[in-house]
Amino acid sequence: MNSPNAKKASSSTEERASGCVEELLRAGAARLREADVEAPRLCAEMLMAHLLGSDRAALCRGSKDKLSMDEAARYEELLARRAAREPVQHIVGHTEFWSLNILCDPAALIPRPETEVVIETALGVLKNSAAPAIADIGTGTGCIAIALATELPGARLYASDISRNALELAARNLAAHGLTRRVQLFEGDMAEPFLSQGLAGRLDAVVCNPPYVAESDKPALQPEVREYEPEAALYGGRDGLRVIARLLAQAGPLLKPAGYLIIEIAQGQAPAVRDLAEKSAGGWRVIRTIADSASIERVLLIQKEKR
Repeated sequence: MNSPNAKKASSSTEERASGCVEELLRAGAARLREADVEAPRLCAEMLMAHLLGSDRAALCRGSKDKLSMDEAARYEELLARRAAREPVQHIVGHTEFWSLNILCDPAALIPRPETEVVIETALGVLKNSAAPAIADIGTGTGCIAIALATELPGARLYASDISRNALELAARNLAAHGLTRRVQLFEGDMAEPFLSQGLAGRLDAVVCNPPYVAESDKPALQPEVREYEPEAALYGGRDGLRVIARLLAQAGPLLKPAGYLIIEIAQGQAPAVRDLAEKSAGGWRVIRTIADSASIERVLLIQKEKR
């Protein structure tokens, strides 16, 4: 039979092992900071909110609440994964894009804020179209197609990817947003799946966030990107332009005369991509580049010449 003193010691040990939310957040942030994780406090809060099934605002209101030993142990497991540089979006299973909740897993690139420039650009040129037809090549999570379908309720959306796993993830995201009937998914490479569906010359815009990282830049990438995100969605050959060059060569037949091609590009690629477009046999007219919030030229807006 346990003595009262033994019970008291056990209770004291459990209290120390669990700790309150704020204490664990501080310790978690310190651990992530030691692992060179960016925004360690934010990550610690995201992991805690995920564990407790709440949001970050609720953590502040419950900062003095105690976690059970089991909860504290599971929080330690989440911290260990993040300290190993696994992306927090993979750990919690989702991220925010265009104020939308997008499911994430290793099958596709994690949506990033700079890709929202693609949405802004497309909306700018299609705002007067009642029912534009848009193709998203290399859809990944489906975030671009979902954002455009949300903002353009009359639009017809088509999205493709060469990865079946990515398409399965995109399908889950479409279902979560009630867009399964509005966005058609195709498996295939570049223009091929759209051409096979009879969409030649029927699209008002093609949007694409292609693989554009130069293979030589791989060592400089953050571990979260280099070790956890799909290489096929990252690297565009030796100079990062291989996939973009193929896109410029193939997208033209999909578009109506004066249709738009909207491409996300890497920092410093704008002059090279502009040159590729102007020299391409696709019949392109480069309209302008659009910068992201960091003043980096992030999107190229190109128009198919009227013929």
